[in-house]
Amino acid sequence: RRDLADFPEIDLPPEIAVRPFVGTGGLHMKYNFQQYLWQDPAKPGRGWGLFGHVGISNGVPDIFDWSMSAGIAGAVPAPSRPLDNFGIGYFRQSVSTAAVNALAPTVALGDEQGAEVYYTAQIGKRFRLTANGQVIEPSLRSAKAAVNIGLRARASF
Repeated sequence: RRDLADFPEIDLPPEIAVRPFVGTGGLHMKYNFQQYLWQDPAKPGRGWGLFGHVGISNGVPDIFDWSMSAGIAGAVPAPSRPLDNFGIGYFRQSVSTAAVNALAPTVALGDEQGAEVYYTAQIGKRFRLTANGQVIEPSLRSAKAAVNIGLRARASF
């Protein structure tokens, strides 16, 4: 059994009468998948395809009822860009009704979701450049959506 007493550093406000993080016999099931939709006939390990997961939980001791992610990623199929790769993905996770209701007196929660896209380009023999972007709508309803844009360079010597 997990209880808030196991975490003395967590001090919930007194307005929260129901403790959503207490319980026994937690259950979580998850199904992962990945499948090539295209493979390079000359290099069977090179290709692109679908990936993702679907998971459900009874919310004990976690606060999520279900989660999912899905996307497309892999090698760029253009013969002129054999070392480039890309990806685009989406995720969503649902906060349990018990947690939403219990925390409602102090904080408004909801589902969290987000998306990411990236592209990595091989520039010459020793230089890779990756551009990526993310948008995340957090579980905390009072928080604004976060937008992150990044650029990463890798040089090999």
